[in-house]
Amino acid sequence: MTIDRVVQPLVACLGNPVAGNPTQFVMSRIAREAGLDWRFFTSEVPTDQFETAFRGVQALGLAGASVLEPFQAVVVPMLDSVSDQAATLGRVSVVRCDGDAWIGDYTLGSAIMRLLSARLGGHSLREDGTMSPQSILVWGSQQTAQLIDGLLPSLDGDFAVIHQESSQSSDGLVSLERPVRALVLESSAVEQLYANPKQATRWLQQVAWATTPVVVCTQGRLRRGDGTWDWFDGRNAHIADEIELMTHRAAVDFHFWTGYESSIELIREALEEYLQW
Repeated sequence: MTIDRVVQPLVACLGNPVAGNPTQFVMSRIAREAGLDWRFFTSEVPTDQFETAFRGVQALGLAGASVLEPFQAVVVPMLDSVSDQAATLGRVSVVRCDGDAWIGDYTLGSAIMRLLSARLGGHSLREDGTMSPQSILVWGSQQTAQLIDGLLPSLDGDFAVIHQESSQSSDGLVSLERPVRALVLESSAVEQLYANPKQATRWLQQVAWATTPVVVCTQGRLRRGDGTWDWFDGRNAHIADEIELMTHRAAVDFHFWTGYESSIELIREALEEYLQW
């Protein structure tokens, strides 16, 4: 047996606070089911000692780390390279050792695209067999819109990204030539929906929606029974719950570290057990 075979890959979850974070539980469950001898552990790092902690991760030969806030921007200068997505946002959520180099990625965008890929099956076809043009509306920051736009090649179909910062404007949203098939809401957008529901409803009514749209909240969630939820429900929209996006992100993270494609059903089951959903 070689030394490489007996050294167990370790992945740390670093943040502050970390109480209630499901990374260790879920990743350990996936690794066990996959028959991979990987170990995951969680550590709450004092905010003024993150560099010391991360240099320790590197010096001890760990395989990688999950980086939580408030350290996702702090860790970027400590890495040898980052993905285009991480560079766009200036943040990193996962890192791994790749030979002698440490690389980082920010996986929220990839998780959103995986979720949309799973939910946007059966795109409408034109008579000539080509995909019908549709849009993904990002209501939030310009950076998030750029992130989604850069990942469009991973999504099957003819999509373009529309960016919206506020419900006070509907410019460019009323064209039926490229109706909105998916709506990505950041936390600021959800706050706007609840701060001024009448204005938000008027804005929603002006959007040219495709049939069976998908709604994804990057943080937080729409409240069932609320007028906004009811409005989408009336259009046969699929509103992704929090765990659905968390599930796809866990799958992306696990693949980033191990190269293994894990079961979405298994991940969701583990998340539901941990969070008592």
